[in-house]
Amino acid sequence: MGTFTTEYADSSESRAKNLANGARLINNTVVYPGEVFSAYEHLAPFTRQNGYHVAGAYSKGKVIDSIGGGACQVTTTLYNAVLYAELEVVQRHEHSMTISYVDLSRDAAIAGTYKDFKFKNNTDVPILIEAYTKGRKITFNIWGHETRDTKNRRIEFETRVLSKTSPPPDVIEEDPTKPATYKKVTQAAHTGYKAELYKIVYENGVEVSRTLVNKSNYAPAPRYITVGTKEIEENGDDNNLPDGENKNRQNTQTDNRDDSSSDNEQTGDNQKSRINQGAQQQIINDNIYWDPEWDEEGPEDE
Repeated sequence: MGTFTTEYADSSESRAKNLANGARLINNTVVYPGEVFSAYEHLAPFTRQNGYHVAGAYSKGKVIDSIGGGACQVTTTLYNAVLYAELEVVQRHEHSMTISYVDLSRDAAIAGTYKDFKFKNNTDVPILIEAYTKGRKITFNIWGHETRDTKNRRIEFETRVLSKTSPPPDVIEEDPTKPATYKKVTQAAHTGYKAELYKIVYENGVEVSRTLVNKSNYAPAPRYITVGTKEIEENGDDNNLPDGENKNRQNTQTDNRDDSSSDNEQTGDNQKSRINQGAQQQIINDNIYWDPEWDEEGPEDE
């Protein structure tokens, strides 16, 4: 009655295992006529004992590590299979920020008990949910008694973007344990969107209806960059020099020293401080160590 597949080729091994585990927990579920299926009831609890691993998840506009990260791709894939099966969607929530494995408004997030995906078997016979992963892809098939005209009738889904909001300015976080040359993007920027999803029905190749399925809002989020603030000291230690060279250098420094040496040392310290500050600012502003992939919105999900 409906099928859908999404990919997770770039996911970590832990996230891939979470998707396989989610498919296992839902596979072969039978939903009887009039019964409401809850994804949370089948996937919870999100614990190691239930087969989950630590992977990326969204929390308050940031990406964090959480047990069960990636479960939203399980519910999102199922959501799209349900749409094509034209079953009744009872509850669906968009992600707080955009995800990459489906178009806008075609996602279905799961988080605790306040974000669940539910649908109702509004047919007259039981349906079976088949779920599996293979080759870094997850697939859901919904089996039942097909009564629709599959020869002359077809359905499509279309995303309409209503507005787009640019990400806020980058957030610079300082790490005093890292050297001043250190710079790392810890979270990619996310563009905000408002979007709608429409179901379009065609009969004999002609559009006969266009129905609003959902409205979705995705919040923008800044790019987070961690920079080091630890000053790198120059190697001025002469202790490793041979005794003769060390004494000669000390004698030369003593012979060349005059009454203005104290002022020169203070001036040198001020210049070094300004140089360090300038270098730090330059590291923040420049893209010397930038990887172009950091500019792309990553595939993290709730």
